[in-house]
Amino acid sequence: MDRSEESGHSLEFVQRTEVFDRNENNRTALYQAVVDRKPVAYLQKLIDELADESARCDDGITPLMRLMYDNYLQRDTFFFLSGTRNAPLDVGDNNGETPLMTLIFVGYDMEFLEQLLKNGANPFIKNKHGQTAREKYQQGGSRKVQDIIHRLKTVEDGLLEEINHERLTAVMRGVQQRISAGSPLSILDEDTIRMIVGDFTEFSITSDDIGKMKNGEARDYVKATMIKLQT
Repeated sequence: MDRSEESGHSLEFVQRTEVFDRNENNRTALYQAVVDRKPVAYLQKLIDELADESARCDDGITPLMRLMYDNYLQRDTFFFLSGTRNAPLDVGDNNGETPLMTLIFVGYDMEFLEQLLKNGANPFIKNKHGQTAREKYQQGGSRKVQDIIHRLKTVEDGLLEEINHERLTAVMRGVQQRISAGSPLSILDEDTIRMIVGDFTEFSITSDDIGKMKNGEARDYVKATMIKLQT
């Protein structure tokens, strides 16, 4: 017997459903399927038919967030909806509350957080009050919330380090190209100079020092910096 028949959900219905239409409650077929706790195979069929995973319905929430508000969260359905190619991991509700924020609010375990992060959820997204998930709940009292907040802080720090590293690398390569082309370092604007040294305290050199450098000295500095970036 077909597994969909065993579960009481016929997949034939999906083929007759207009996946882009909304029902009398202004819900999409995918959203309603989540409300009705349809099996993953049913949801997969809807998505194969190009159902919009980011379409917001009740209170401006997506099917994924509607699932997360369910008191009887189905683990396999969560892992499926949060792992699809177009999963709305950063789409917030009417108040800008993202799945990461919802996860903390509802009180899910760490494995659900790791699933969202692994699939690319952005911890820097802010709600309409200008708060990230960590900032909103960093005063949370439970051990579970504090563990999640600590994990988010670690992830944020790691991402910022990567961003700063890439940013500095790009700037230093630009400086290196200018020097290699014989352009005097003095043509660098003040913002570029500050970008090189102002935000990265591990490089003990000031913008005044760079301004006074001769091209040869600057070339040595750039070379040394690039070596540091590669280690």
